[in-house]
This record gives sequence, structure tokens and C-alpha cells, in this order.
Amino acid sequence: MVYKYGFCPHCGKKISIYNNVIGGVYSDYIDFPYKKCPYCNEIYNTGKKLYSEMNQKEKEKIDSLIIREAFHNTGVCIVIFGTIFGFICMVLSWIGIEVPRNSMLIIFFIICIFSFVKGCISAKQVLKQIKNMSINDL
Repeated sequence: MVYKYGFCPHCGKKISIYNNVIGGVYSDYIDFPYKKCPYCNEIYNTGKKLYSEMNQKEKEKIDSLIIREAFHNTGVCIVIFGTIFGFICMVLSWIGIEVPRNSMLIIFFIICIFSFVKGCISAKQVLKQIKNMSINDL
């Protein structure tokens, strides 16, 4: 998680500009248009928009970012589990145990499908959360 900081235009104190509601790459594009400084309690403009206030092109950009992140997370899981399974196979063959490659490939394939489904479900939840953001939540 990467936190970004800015300065309050009223009091000049350092404040977090990370969106705690949605986080991730989306917080660079979607956020409440106005926030309250935690130090001086003045309202300042963030320069960002809610999903409901975006035009169709901006919404498509956000949707593509969400889908891209789901595929990216799936790829990371495949690399991690592929490395672990490769290491397990290597160790088992070093100690003389016959490795049933077909069953290992099936298990690896199931984990890949599981990670892809999990990524899609997470993306759907983030998109739902983004769409439900309202200025009343401020």
C-alpha cells in the first residue's frame, strides 16, 4: 500500500491524500471531490470525481483498470504457486520420490482458476464499492 501526501491549502499541514475507501490505483482517479482537513477542519477541493460524476470515457478507463488489476493479481498468483510447485517437485526428485506430474499440473491448474475467480470477485466488489460512493459519505 502506497500512501500519498499533500498539503492543506488552508493551514499548510501535511495530510494523506490516499483514499482509504477504495485504495489502489483507483484512488488516483476516483475520490471525493471535497475533503475536510483533519487539522483545521476546513473543506478543500481534491480535484477528483466520484464515479457517478464521470463521463462514459472516464468510467471505461476505471473499469479497464479494475479488470487489468484482476488479471495482474492472477498472474502474480500463478508465478508464486508455479515457483512453489516447481521447488516441491525439484526437492521430491532430489530425495528420490517419484513426482506424479499429472496430478501436480492438475493442482496447479485448479489454483490458477481459483486465483482468477478470486481476482474477478475482488474486482467486482471494488467496482460495486466505487459505484456506491456518494458525496453523503464524506
